[in-house]
Amino acid sequence: MWLAFLDIKGAYDNVVQEDLWGILDTLGVEDGVTNLLKDIYKSNKVVIKWEKQVSKPTEVKRGLRQGCPLSPLLFMMYLQGLEAKLEGSGLGFNLSFVKQGKLIEQALPALMYADDILLMADNKEDLQRLVDKCGNEGDRLDFRFSRKNLQS
Repeated sequence: MWLAFLDIKGAYDNVVQEDLWGILDTLGVEDGVTNLLKDIYKSNKVVIKWEKQVSKPTEVKRGLRQGCPLSPLLFMMYLQGLEAKLEGSGLGFNLSFVKQGKLIEQALPALMYADDILLMADNKEDLQRLVDKCGNEGDRLDFRFSRKNLQS
């Protein structure tokens, strides 16, 4: 088994909120829930304090709230496109199990939680293909990955 541990750099900070609302709609999240989330994120402003000076308030249109219990869930929904591409690739660690008396074989390409991704494959070449898929989707979402470790 080959593994790659990936971390998305500055993951929560790089979520484009307008894109997130569209993804929630695509996933079938009720409008009332999405509107509530929009209200939570609406009119977020930051100021920069340095020495004795304070900047003018600037509206924040990017990022998820650090420490908010909803942020990991929202981020996982934001990454659903990456998850779908990995699942649809047919690549991954081959997992066999018996269900209702039948042998089922399934490729398991990744385990994901928030900004941490564990890619799994039966060989180095397939693992590289999974890493490449993450890189391509990361480019689309303007994310950068750091590879934590690679093992066999």
